[in-house]
Amino acid sequence: MNLYERLRVPGTASQLEIDRAYQQMVKEAGYDPSINRKELEAAYRTLGDPTKRALYDAGQLEERKKKSAAEKVQLKVRKDAAAEKSRPVKLAIGLAVLLLLGGLYFPWRFSHRFQTFAPGDTLIMKSNGQYYGKVVKQEPAHVFQTGNAANAYLIDTDHGQVWTPAGDIQVLCAKVE
Repeated sequence: MNLYERLRVPGTASQLEIDRAYQQMVKEAGYDPSINRKELEAAYRTLGDPTKRALYDAGQLEERKKKSAAEKVQLKVRKDAAAEKSRPVKLAIGLAVLLLLGGLYFPWRFSHRFQTFAPGDTLIMKSNGQYYGKVVKQEPAHVFQTGNAANAYLIDTDHGQVWTPAGDIQVLCAKVE
């Protein structure tokens, strides 16, 4: 069905006849469900505009619509291909950033875990810089009163010698250089 048939006007209809036919069809569409309002409006938008009507009559309007749709599809395909090519690059950059941040953050955050002390090292508290004691001995599997075995240091403090888990000493103390 062509646009003139949708508006129920002949191909030689004047602009005034097209306007009246559209208004009449809109009224009928209010109570007749067989009339497709979208098709009606599309026909009026084309035939109601003298430039579009001239193109439609010359058969060029449909060709332009098809060409425009094809160009949109080609543009989308090109964009998708470009996005597909850039995905590995973006992934590599993201991974490099994560590794860089991880390489900076974890040593800073957990550097105390890598710190070891030897017998004879003098320890101070990290929080206030006060003297804590001197390392006397290290045992890789010292058994504490709770029954737990852990790496531990025997520290000679002002209050006597005390076995302290290595993890606690590494977090709380630093050695005097």
